[in-house]
Amino acid sequence: MVILPEGGDFPSDEICVKTAKELRYSETAFIKRLGEKEFNIRYFTPAAEVELCGHATIGSFAALRYGGYIGDGEYMNHTISGDLNIGVDGEKIMTVGFMILIVVILHNLLGYFCGYLIGILFKMNTPRKKAVSIEIGMQNSGLATSLASSAFPDMSMATVPGAVFSVWHNISGAILAGIYRRMNCSKKEI
Repeated sequence: MVILPEGGDFPSDEICVKTAKELRYSETAFIKRLGEKEFNIRYFTPAAEVELCGHATIGSFAALRYGGYIGDGEYMNHTISGDLNIGVDGEKIMTVGFMILIVVILHNLLGYFCGYLIGILFKMNTPRKKAVSIEIGMQNSGLATSLASSAFPDMSMATVPGAVFSVWHNISGAILAGIYRRMNCSKKEI
């Protein structure tokens, strides 16, 4: 994340891409403050600019909050893909956070289980059962965040489960992949 100085403009796209390469993250957010409650964030990968990045948006506003640049409240983020209403409320997150985490974990585990069960019901071989299980269990959290923000634009907390799922499915997916790697497949199944 790069916070531009007050009144500063974005560096050239070439410098932004070069900075993203040097930072070695999948996306780097460049933050420009436009007003008291208004920001323009641009997102760059090591290859090019992207329209929007949910993870980087959440990280940017969390860093702005904890760095003392902003407080709790509603903010506007102007991006290439459109304007986003961002709600920052540290107390609310802590209040509902545990319940959201439990629901996200259960949803994810149920997806893995149902995916494997579908593989059994359709008499798939073991590698396909594993693939269907992971595909269903790790559905796109970015899509969930985007749909929540467009369907419920006045409810900033609606995007939180998708954001939590973005983190959780990376953890659970790695664990499940390790478990699946240890499962034996017969040579004729491969």
